[in-house]
Amino acid sequence: MVAAGQPYHEVVQPVSETVFGLLDANGDGQITYDEFRHFYGAMGVGEGHARELFARLGRNPEDSVSREEAMVLTDQYFVGDDPEAPGNWFFGAI
Repeated sequence: MVAAGQPYHEVVQPVSETVFGLLDANGDGQITYDEFRHFYGAMGVGEGHARELFARLGRNPEDSVSREEAMVLTDQYFVGDDPEAPGNWFFGAI
């Protein structure tokens, strides 16, 4: 839709907000490693893989991802042009 001319913020931002809401299980505005692990566990991703993905986001299991940081990561995934950007791993190896 963005490629067809629809404004970016109308297309990608709602998707990013939805994903954040799914991951932030307790609604505190932060995605903890446990929330990340539980979400990806429900998707059939093993704990070791979830730990690797969280690390690729530049986080340790003691860290969390804020809403603002998550928006940057999902922007990197959806429209970034840096193949090394951490956000490329926000949705796993897909």
